[in-house]
Amino acid sequence: FALGVTAYEVFTGGLPWERSPSSEETFRRRMNVPPRHPKDLNPKIDDALAAILMKSISKEAADRYPTAAAFKDALTRLPKQDY
Repeated sequence: FALGVTAYEVFTGGLPWERSPSSEETFRRRMNVPPRHPKDLNPKIDDALAAILMKSISKEAADRYPTAAAFKDALTRLPKQDY
């Protein structure tokens, strides 16, 4: 999950959920508010990358990549592109 959030930030320049002055409120948002779609922050991101990023930050662990290697494999299968 943390790797997914980091990758999301690298590709979009922002975080999936807006930060709040309170860490408690930030956590509440993460639990109750859907993450921002990556293309909302960086329209240059293609749909395949956006789908990988969204999967990597899924709230349910079973819906995310099972390992960092699986996440890496998904990213490396994408065609090369500058973002």
